[in-house]
Amino acid sequence: MSEIQDAIARLNESTDSLDPVAHVKKLQAKLAEVEAERDAYKRDFGAELDGNAAMRTRLGARESETMFAFVDRLAAEQERDTEVEPFKFCPYCGHPLQVQR
Repeated sequence: MSEIQDAIARLNESTDSLDPVAHVKKLQAKLAEVEAERDAYKRDFGAELDGNAAMRTRLGARESETMFAFVDRLAAEQERDTEVEPFKFCPYCGHPLQVQR
């Protein structure tokens, strides 16, 4: 913006501040905008909590377990279940042996 446009914008703002009705309307519009944003955050947060509760129920979270502890336990269980034992070979003939878990 040029300096002239900046000056005109400041003049318009200062003129609006002299008009209490215009000032109130601006505040009401800003309030409505902020309330809409707050409501969107509340909806998103509620959906997140509902999704977490459903996942915890479906995957068997313990009652006293925090979400972090629950996810950490699931990751550890998956790592344990996907561990691959190295091949063991028969000491006599050298054929691979099936490893019992």
